Amino acid sequence: MTTISFYARGDSNTANNASLNAKGISTTPVTQLTFTSGTGGDIKLDYNGGQNDPDTQVILNGVTQGFRVEFTGNLPTTNKLANVNGVDLRGKEITVITTADGQRFFFLNDGSGTLGVMTAFPNGAHGITGSNYAPGTVLLCFLGGTRIATPQGPRAVESLRPGDGVTTADGRTLPVRWIGDTVVGEAALQKEPALHPVIIPKNFFGPGLPLRALGLSPGHRISCSGWQTEMLFGCSEVLLPAAHLRASVKPLRPVGPITYYHILLDEHAMLIAEGLPAESFQPGARGATAMGAAETRALCDLMGTTLPELLSRPDAAQTLRQHETQVLLALLRHPQRAAAA
Repeated sequence: MTTISFYARGDSNTANNASLNAKGISTTPVTQLTFTSGTGGDIKLDYNGGQNDPDTQVILNGVTQGFRVEFTGNLPTTNKLANVNGVDLRGKEITVITTADGQRFFFLNDGSGTLGVMTAFPNGAHGITGSNYAPGTVLLCFLGGTRIATPQGPRAVESLRPGDGVTTADGRTLPVRWIGDTVVGEAALQKEPALHPVIIPKNFFGPGLPLRALGLSPGHRISCSGWQTEMLFGCSEVLLPAAHLRASVKPLRPVGPITYYHILLDEHAMLIAEGLPAESFQPGARGATAMGAAETRALCDLMGTTLPELLSRPDAAQTLRQHETQVLLALLRHPQRAAAA
Protein backbone atom coordinates (compact mmCIF):
# COMPACT_ATOMS: atom_id res chain seq x y z
CA MET A 1 0.00 0.00 0.00
CA THR A 2 1.28 3.46 -0.94
CA THR A 3 0.09 6.69 0.66
CA ILE A 4 0.68 10.41 0.24
CA SER A 5 -0.59 13.12 2.61
CA PHE A 6 -1.50 16.80 2.36
CA TYR A 7 -2.79 19.33 4.87
CA ALA A 8 -6.06 20.75 3.55
CA ARG A 9 -8.60 23.48 4.28
CA GLY A 10 -12.34 23.45 3.86
CA ASP A 11 -13.81 25.02 0.72
CA SER A 12 -17.31 26.31 0.06
CA ASN A 13 -18.67 26.18 -3.48
CA THR A 14 -20.68 29.40 -3.00
CA ALA A 15 -17.84 31.87 -3.54
CA ASN A 16 -19.69 34.44 -5.68
CA ASN A 17 -18.00 33.53 -8.98
CA ALA A 18 -14.63 32.77 -7.40
CA SER A 19 -13.48 29.20 -7.75
CA LEU A 20 -12.25 28.93 -4.16
CA ASN A 21 -13.77 30.07 -0.88
CA ALA A 22 -11.60 29.09 2.05
CA LYS A 23 -13.67 28.37 5.14
CA GLY A 24 -12.48 29.65 8.49
CA ILE A 25 -10.68 27.10 10.64
CA SER A 26 -13.29 27.59 13.36
CA THR A 27 -15.79 26.13 10.87
CA THR A 28 -13.56 23.50 9.26
CA PRO A 29 -10.19 22.95 10.98
CA VAL A 30 -7.04 22.22 9.00
CA THR A 31 -7.32 18.54 8.10
CA GLN A 32 -4.78 15.97 6.97
CA LEU A 33 -5.86 14.09 3.84
CA THR A 34 -4.02 10.83 3.22
CA PHE A 35 -4.55 9.35 -0.23
CA THR A 36 -4.06 5.59 -0.32
CA SER A 37 -3.67 3.02 -3.07
CA GLY A 38 -5.12 0.23 -0.95
CA THR A 39 -4.02 -3.23 -2.09
CA GLY A 40 -4.46 -2.89 -5.84
CA GLY A 41 -4.92 0.77 -6.67
CA ASP A 42 -2.62 3.75 -7.16
CA ILE A 43 -2.09 7.27 -5.84
CA LYS A 44 -3.00 9.02 -9.07
CA LEU A 45 -5.84 11.47 -8.53
CA ASP A 46 -8.22 10.75 -11.41
CA TYR A 47 -11.00 13.12 -12.48
CA ASN A 48 -13.02 10.16 -13.80
CA GLY A 49 -15.74 12.25 -15.43
CA GLY A 50 -16.87 13.78 -12.15
CA GLN A 51 -17.33 10.40 -10.47
CA ASN A 52 -15.33 9.01 -7.55
CA ASP A 53 -11.70 8.14 -8.25
CA PRO A 54 -11.87 4.45 -9.23
CA ASP A 55 -8.61 3.23 -7.69
CA THR A 56 -7.59 5.71 -4.99
CA GLN A 57 -9.22 6.43 -1.63
CA VAL A 58 -8.68 9.08 1.02
CA ILE A 59 -8.23 8.56 4.75
CA LEU A 60 -9.95 11.34 6.70
CA ASN A 61 -9.95 11.30 10.50
CA GLY A 62 -9.13 7.60 10.43
CA VAL A 63 -11.95 6.71 8.02
CA THR A 64 -11.11 5.43 4.53
CA GLN A 65 -13.58 6.60 1.90
CA GLY A 66 -13.99 7.55 -1.73
CA PHE A 67 -13.64 11.04 -3.18
CA ARG A 68 -14.00 12.89 -6.46
CA VAL A 69 -11.71 15.52 -7.97
CA GLU A 70 -13.64 18.76 -8.59
CA PHE A 71 -11.00 20.86 -10.35
CA THR A 72 -7.42 22.09 -10.33
CA GLY A 73 -6.21 25.66 -10.84
CA ASN A 74 -3.75 28.34 -9.77
CA LEU A 75 -4.07 30.72 -6.84
CA PRO A 76 -4.23 34.43 -7.69
CA THR A 77 -1.19 36.70 -7.54
CA THR A 78 -2.66 38.95 -4.85
CA ASN A 79 -0.54 40.48 -2.10
CA LYS A 80 -2.39 38.64 0.67
CA LEU A 81 -0.89 35.39 -0.60
CA ALA A 82 2.66 36.76 -0.91
CA ASN A 83 3.68 35.71 2.60
CA VAL A 84 1.56 33.02 4.22
CA ASN A 85 3.50 31.81 7.23
CA GLY A 86 6.70 32.67 5.33
CA VAL A 87 5.71 31.02 2.03
CA ASP A 88 4.79 32.82 -1.20
CA LEU A 89 1.64 31.08 -2.46
CA ARG A 90 0.92 33.34 -5.42
CA GLY A 91 0.28 31.30 -8.56
CA LYS A 92 0.63 27.93 -6.83
CA GLU A 93 -1.54 25.08 -8.09
CA ILE A 94 -4.33 23.68 -5.94
CA THR A 95 -6.69 20.72 -6.19
CA VAL A 96 -10.24 20.72 -4.83
CA ILE A 97 -11.90 17.42 -3.89
CA THR A 98 -15.18 16.32 -2.35
CA THR A 99 -15.12 13.29 -0.07
CA ALA A 100 -17.79 10.59 -0.06
CA ASP A 101 -19.27 12.01 3.14
CA GLY A 102 -19.83 15.37 1.41
CA GLN A 103 -16.93 17.45 2.73
CA ARG A 104 -15.07 19.70 0.27
CA PHE A 105 -11.35 20.44 0.70
CA PHE A 106 -8.49 22.10 -1.15
CA PHE A 107 -4.74 21.52 -0.87
CA LEU A 108 -1.50 22.71 -2.51
CA ASN A 109 -0.29 20.25 -5.14
CA ASP A 110 3.43 20.87 -4.60
CA GLY A 111 3.33 19.80 -0.96
CA SER A 112 4.26 23.26 0.40
CA GLY A 113 1.03 23.45 2.39
CA THR A 114 2.42 22.63 5.82
CA LEU A 115 0.20 22.74 8.89
CA GLY A 116 1.42 26.28 9.59
CA VAL A 117 0.83 27.48 6.02
CA MET A 118 -2.67 26.04 5.77
CA THR A 119 -3.60 27.39 9.20
CA ALA A 120 -2.51 30.88 8.10
CA PHE A 121 -4.16 30.67 4.65
CA PRO A 122 -6.49 33.69 4.30
CA ASN A 123 -10.20 32.99 4.65
CA GLY A 124 -12.71 33.95 1.98
CA ALA A 125 -12.92 34.09 -1.79
CA HIS A 126 -9.88 33.69 -4.04
CA GLY A 127 -10.17 34.02 -7.80
CA ILE A 128 -8.56 30.99 -9.43
CA THR A 129 -6.80 31.18 -12.79
CA GLY A 130 -6.39 28.34 -15.24
CA SER A 131 -9.25 26.40 -13.67
CA ASN A 132 -9.47 22.90 -15.11
CA TYR A 133 -12.72 21.07 -14.41
CA ALA A 134 -11.53 17.93 -16.18
CA PRO A 135 -7.93 17.64 -15.00
CA GLY A 136 -5.83 14.71 -16.19
CA THR A 137 -2.61 13.09 -15.07
CA VAL A 138 0.36 15.38 -14.48
CA LEU A 139 3.32 14.38 -16.67
CA LEU A 140 6.87 15.67 -16.19
CA CYS A 141 8.91 14.32 -19.05
CA PHE A 142 10.61 14.44 -22.47
CA LEU A 143 8.91 13.58 -25.75
CA GLY A 144 10.32 10.50 -27.50
CA GLY A 145 13.17 11.28 -29.90
CA THR A 146 14.65 14.04 -27.72
CA ARG A 147 18.46 13.98 -27.76
CA ILE A 148 20.08 14.08 -24.31
CA ALA A 149 23.73 15.08 -23.85
CA THR A 150 26.05 12.29 -22.62
CA PRO A 151 29.86 12.02 -22.38
CA GLN A 152 29.71 10.02 -25.63
CA GLY A 153 27.59 12.60 -27.42
CA PRO A 154 23.83 13.19 -27.82
CA ARG A 155 21.60 10.12 -27.44
CA ALA A 156 17.89 9.67 -28.01
CA VAL A 157 16.15 9.62 -24.64
CA GLU A 158 14.52 6.25 -25.36
CA SER A 159 17.96 4.65 -25.87
CA LEU A 160 19.21 5.50 -22.36
CA ARG A 161 19.33 2.81 -19.69
CA PRO A 162 19.89 2.81 -15.90
CA GLY A 163 23.61 3.17 -15.22
CA ASP A 164 24.31 5.23 -18.35
CA GLY A 165 26.03 8.55 -17.74
CA VAL A 166 24.39 11.83 -18.75
CA THR A 167 25.97 15.28 -18.89
CA THR A 168 24.41 17.99 -16.74
CA ALA A 169 24.24 21.67 -17.56
CA ASP A 170 26.91 22.41 -14.93
CA GLY A 171 29.37 20.01 -16.59
CA ARG A 172 29.05 16.94 -14.37
CA THR A 173 28.42 13.35 -15.41
CA LEU A 174 25.70 11.64 -13.37
CA PRO A 175 24.38 8.08 -13.71
CA VAL A 176 20.80 7.45 -14.72
CA ARG A 177 19.08 5.70 -11.82
CA TRP A 178 15.72 5.01 -13.43
CA ILE A 179 13.88 5.67 -16.69
CA GLY A 180 10.12 5.57 -16.98
CA ASP A 181 7.80 6.10 -19.89
CA THR A 182 4.17 7.08 -20.31
CA VAL A 183 2.22 6.40 -23.49
CA VAL A 184 -0.62 8.85 -24.14
CA GLY A 185 -3.13 7.40 -26.59
CA GLU A 186 -4.96 9.22 -29.34
CA ALA A 187 -8.26 9.21 -27.46
CA ALA A 188 -6.67 10.78 -24.37
CA LEU A 189 -4.97 13.44 -26.50
CA GLN A 190 -8.28 14.36 -28.12
CA LYS A 191 -10.06 14.49 -24.77
CA GLU A 192 -7.36 16.31 -22.79
CA PRO A 193 -5.48 19.05 -24.70
CA ALA A 194 -3.49 19.66 -21.50
CA LEU A 195 -1.57 16.46 -22.31
CA HIS A 196 -0.36 17.82 -25.66
CA PRO A 197 3.41 18.41 -25.76
CA VAL A 198 4.82 21.92 -25.82
CA ILE A 199 7.18 22.24 -28.80
CA ILE A 200 9.92 24.81 -28.20
CA PRO A 201 11.23 25.97 -31.61
CA LYS A 202 14.88 25.97 -32.60
CA ASN A 203 16.74 29.05 -31.27
CA PHE A 204 13.70 30.18 -29.21
CA PHE A 205 15.91 31.38 -26.33
CA GLY A 206 18.88 32.33 -28.52
CA PRO A 207 21.32 30.64 -30.92
CA GLY A 208 21.39 26.91 -30.21
CA LEU A 209 18.79 27.14 -27.43
CA PRO A 210 17.51 24.67 -28.40
CA LEU A 211 19.52 23.26 -31.30
CA ARG A 212 16.34 21.91 -32.87
CA ALA A 213 12.67 21.73 -31.89
CA LEU A 214 12.30 20.30 -28.37
CA GLY A 215 9.13 18.53 -27.22
CA LEU A 216 8.28 18.52 -23.51
CA SER A 217 5.27 17.69 -21.40
CA PRO A 218 3.52 20.86 -20.14
CA GLY A 219 4.74 20.38 -16.56
CA HIS A 220 8.38 19.87 -17.50
CA ARG A 221 10.63 22.73 -16.37
CA ILE A 222 13.53 24.24 -18.27
CA SER A 223 16.36 26.30 -16.83
CA CYS A 224 17.23 29.91 -17.59
CA SER A 225 20.25 31.74 -16.20
CA GLY A 226 22.17 34.94 -16.77
CA TRP A 227 22.13 38.60 -15.87
CA GLN A 228 18.42 38.75 -16.67
CA THR A 229 17.50 36.31 -13.90
CA GLU A 230 19.89 38.06 -11.51
CA MET A 231 18.28 41.42 -12.25
CA LEU A 232 14.66 40.24 -12.12
CA PHE A 233 14.73 37.59 -9.39
CA GLY A 234 18.04 37.96 -7.57
CA CYS A 235 19.29 34.47 -8.42
CA SER A 236 21.58 32.98 -11.02
CA GLU A 237 19.13 30.32 -12.24
CA VAL A 238 15.37 29.88 -12.42
CA LEU A 239 13.04 27.18 -13.71
CA LEU A 240 10.00 27.76 -15.90
CA PRO A 241 7.36 25.17 -16.80
CA ALA A 242 6.96 24.48 -20.49
CA ALA A 243 3.24 25.23 -20.14
CA HIS A 244 4.15 28.89 -19.57
CA LEU A 245 5.40 29.02 -23.18
CA ARG A 246 2.16 27.87 -24.83
CA ALA A 247 1.11 31.39 -25.78
CA SER A 248 4.52 32.06 -27.36
CA VAL A 249 4.93 28.93 -29.49
CA LYS A 250 2.97 27.27 -32.28
CA PRO A 251 0.59 24.64 -30.87
CA LEU A 252 0.96 21.00 -31.87
CA ARG A 253 -2.05 18.70 -32.13
CA PRO A 254 -0.69 15.13 -32.14
CA VAL A 255 -2.48 12.78 -34.52
CA GLY A 256 -1.49 9.52 -32.84
CA PRO A 257 -0.14 8.05 -29.60
CA ILE A 258 2.93 9.75 -28.14
CA THR A 259 5.44 8.55 -25.55
CA TYR A 260 6.92 10.69 -22.79
CA TYR A 261 10.13 9.63 -21.00
CA HIS A 262 11.28 10.51 -17.47
CA ILE A 263 14.93 10.33 -16.31
CA LEU A 264 15.64 10.05 -12.58
CA LEU A 265 19.07 10.92 -11.18
CA ASP A 266 20.43 10.83 -7.62
CA GLU A 267 19.51 14.50 -7.34
CA HIS A 268 17.37 17.03 -9.15
CA ALA A 269 19.66 18.36 -11.89
CA MET A 270 19.55 20.03 -15.28
CA LEU A 271 20.08 17.71 -18.22
CA ILE A 272 20.94 19.09 -21.66
CA ALA A 273 18.11 18.31 -24.07
CA GLU A 274 18.70 19.42 -27.67
CA GLY A 275 21.21 21.91 -26.23
CA LEU A 276 18.74 23.42 -23.74
CA PRO A 277 18.99 22.83 -19.95
CA ALA A 278 15.90 20.91 -18.81
CA GLU A 279 15.18 19.16 -15.53
CA SER A 280 15.62 15.52 -14.65
CA PHE A 281 12.60 13.79 -13.15
CA GLN A 282 11.70 15.20 -9.76
CA PRO A 283 9.13 12.97 -8.04
CA GLY A 284 7.67 15.62 -5.72
CA ALA A 285 4.04 15.48 -4.67
CA ARG A 286 2.73 16.16 -8.19
CA GLY A 287 5.05 13.69 -9.88
CA ALA A 288 4.25 10.92 -7.44
CA THR A 289 0.50 11.26 -7.96
CA ALA A 290 1.09 10.51 -11.66
CA MET A 291 2.67 7.15 -10.81
CA GLY A 292 1.19 3.83 -9.80
CA ALA A 293 1.66 2.35 -6.34
CA ALA A 294 3.99 -0.43 -7.49
CA GLU A 295 6.12 2.01 -9.47
CA THR A 296 6.37 4.38 -6.50
CA ARG A 297 7.41 1.57 -4.14
CA ALA A 298 10.01 0.39 -6.65
CA LEU A 299 11.47 3.90 -6.87
CA CYS A 300 11.75 4.15 -3.09
CA ASP A 301 13.48 0.76 -2.91
CA LEU A 302 15.83 1.72 -5.74
CA MET A 303 16.80 5.00 -4.11
CA GLY A 304 17.01 3.47 -0.62
CA THR A 305 14.60 6.01 0.81
CA THR A 306 11.07 6.45 2.10
CA LEU A 307 8.27 8.10 0.12
CA PRO A 308 8.25 11.28 2.27
CA GLU A 309 12.03 11.61 1.82
CA LEU A 310 11.75 11.09 -1.94
CA LEU A 311 8.99 13.69 -2.24
CA SER A 312 10.93 16.29 -0.25
CA ARG A 313 14.06 16.31 -2.43
CA PRO A 314 15.05 19.95 -2.99
CA ASP A 315 14.62 21.52 -6.41
CA ALA A 316 17.75 22.65 -8.23
CA ALA A 317 16.37 26.20 -8.49
CA GLN A 318 13.24 28.22 -7.82
CA THR A 319 10.27 27.91 -10.18
CA LEU A 320 8.74 31.00 -11.75
CA ARG A 321 5.05 31.79 -11.76
CA GLN A 322 3.26 32.47 -15.04
CA HIS A 323 3.51 36.26 -14.94
CA GLU A 324 7.17 36.10 -13.93
CA THR A 325 7.92 33.88 -16.93
CA GLN A 326 6.30 36.40 -19.27
CA VAL A 327 8.45 39.22 -17.88
CA LEU A 328 11.60 37.12 -18.28
CA LEU A 329 10.68 36.09 -21.83
CA ALA A 330 10.17 39.71 -22.82
CA LEU A 331 13.63 40.59 -21.57
CA LEU A 332 15.30 37.53 -23.11
CA ARG A 333 13.72 37.75 -26.53
CA HIS A 334 13.18 41.50 -26.93
CA PRO A 335 15.68 43.25 -24.62
CA GLN A 336 15.42 46.63 -26.36
CA ARG A 337 11.61 46.63 -26.28
CA ALA A 338 11.58 45.53 -22.63
CA ALA A 339 14.05 48.27 -21.70
CA ALA A 340 11.95 50.91 -23.45
CA ALA A 341 8.86 49.77 -21.58
